[in-house]
Amino acid sequence: MSQENVEIVRRGFEAYNARDFPQLANLMTPDFVWDMSRVDAPTSARYAGLPELRGFVETWSESFASEDVVAEEVYDAGDQVVVIVRQAGRGRASGIEIEQRFAMVWSVHDGRASRMDMYRTPEEALKAVGLEESGDDGRSPS
Repeated sequence: MSQENVEIVRRGFEAYNARDFPQLANLMTPDFVWDMSRVDAPTSARYAGLPELRGFVETWSESFASEDVVAEEVYDAGDQVVVIVRQAGRGRASGIEIEQRFAMVWSVHDGRASRMDMYRTPEEALKAVGLEESGDDGRSPS
């Protein structure tokens, strides 16, 4: 089942990058929670439910002339999937190029994502699910 969870998260990244919100929503529960409260950013908040998530995604997307979000590493952690993310983009108004790296922990149940928790560093996310980045517990990126 956990490999299926990894695939659901990968499809979510594809839908996000395509700005296909209906496809993204199909991968999530109606009460999906997007929690960015652990990161230091103007958007550090918790969004509950698909309407709030859609509002965030639309507002966020409007601020970029271009944006690419890449799942660099994906770790299978059973009902959770850890994703090490690289985001690159260019501000619509400023033209400023950004590149950052952070991590997400996705919770998946019954074939749909129910939650995403964002972390400042890969180490924080891996620790949150009980994995060591070195892979000492026998798990490795998918």
